[in-house]
Amino acid sequence: MKKLIPSVLAFVFLAGIAVTFVHAAPPPPPPPAPVNAGATIENPFRTGGNLEELFVMILNNVVMPIGAVAVVLGFIYSGFLYVKAQGNDKDLPEAHNALKFTVIGAIILLGASVIASVIGNTINQLRTP
Repeated sequence: MKKLIPSVLAFVFLAGIAVTFVHAAPPPPPPPAPVNAGATIENPFRTGGNLEELFVMILNNVVMPIGAVAVVLGFIYSGFLYVKAQGNDKDLPEAHNALKFTVIGAIILLGASVIASVIGNTINQLRTP
């Protein structure tokens, strides 16, 4: 009991000093004012309300990049299948089919882009008198 009292008194004394130092600290500086450098972020999906513009924007900014990545991955996979087959007659048809369907997918992707641009140009020519 005799050892506990000096320990408690020392703890209370040190805690009191710590509180004094904390309260004696100067207040933090105010946060800096926000700076507007005139930079704006535009909504990429905002169009002029025209359905044709929205369709072309989605085709060019969403479908085409994803399709292009899929075609590249398809060619890589086809090449991997050819290397894995090593001339084996049982595995070569799988590699041929993978390459064939990758080429068909690339043709469809490019064809969709061409058809969309042709339809857009035709509509624009019909609008102008």
